[in-house]
Amino acid sequence: MFIGEFSKRVGTTTKTIRHYEAIGLLPEAKRQGRYRVYDERYIETVKQIRLAQSLGFSLNQIKQLCQGANINYGLPKHVLLTALSEREAQLKTQIAKCQQQLNEIKSFNLLLDNSNCA
Repeated sequence: MFIGEFSKRVGTTTKTIRHYEAIGLLPEAKRQGRYRVYDERYIETVKQIRLAQSLGFSLNQIKQLCQGANINYGLPKHVLLTALSEREAQLKTQIAKCQQQLNEIKSFNLLLDNSNCA
């Protein structure tokens, strides 16, 4: 499929697809004359990139994670699993901090309820 159809199938723009190629997140597409031709593996790779972004990874982080890895058949599974595990740990830490703050807010509210302050 050509870049226009490809970008529609993955829900992004042709500019984004070209950008992914330029920064090394997508392997260079085969050519049919002067047109880029994509197959199904590219769809999966773009879906992986977009999902990683939705989970808080920047394009630069994704690129760094894949540094030196073969991306001809999608982003490497072992790299993604490691990154997801690390992100999960970060989120759990953030959740714990937020829960602590919520507890402190409850305590402060109780303190204020029992206070003689105006």
